[in-house]
Amino acid sequence: MTYTEKLSILLTKQQLKNIIEDDGPRSVNQYGKDQARQAYQYWNDDANVIYKLLDGRSGEKFKQLFSNGQAVFDYLRKYHSIKYAMGALAMMILRATKFDKKQTNRILHRSPAFKFWSDPKASPAGKNLEFINWDKLYMTTNMELDGVKTHGEIYLDELIDKMKQPVEV
Repeated sequence: MTYTEKLSILLTKQQLKNIIEDDGPRSVNQYGKDQARQAYQYWNDDANVIYKLLDGRSGEKFKQLFSNGQAVFDYLRKYHSIKYAMGALAMMILRATKFDKKQTNRILHRSPAFKFWSDPKASPAGKNLEFINWDKLYMTTNMELDGVKTHGEIYLDELIDKMKQPVEV
């Protein structure tokens, strides 16, 4: 995840707007303003996808998964792992973004559910290592073919592969 993408997650829309528009004595240099402009664009793009998902057919389920609601705990109770709830959330976002992994990753990072389950102090221990390590680099034996990826990118790749498999009837 790039610095600009992290900015779009960490700062609010109004904070980004203030950085872009501020020309006072303590204003940010041009490079900083350019970064804030890009982060502001990411923020708007991600918000549009979230609103589209909330208004969609599965809007209530998305809301429950995104906000760490009852649906997340239903998955946890049924499968004894948070991986399936986050997978369902990620699949909804992937479909809405037309399989854009970077945007899906940003939207997941915005979600209260992801923030809770990726924090080792807040979430139940041992249940969510894949989300605690989400942004850590995954070490592979063949880095020339696979490139350097994080655990989260590999998980999203696996979900995309599953989603594109033909359905057997």
